[in-house]
Amino acid sequence: MGTIWELDFYSRPILDERQKKLWELLICESPLDINHPTDSLYRYSEFTR
Repeated sequence: MGTIWELDFYSRPILDERQKKLWELLICESPLDINHPTDSLYRYSEFTR
């Protein structure tokens, strides 16, 4: 079986130093069966410039 990836990007009402909207990107893997351990599906990473 393959892997199902979900991607979503959105902005919150936060502005950067140039008064531009900050966008956030969320990428997650969906389990393909209910017996898959979900703790291996979550990882947090933050990118800032």
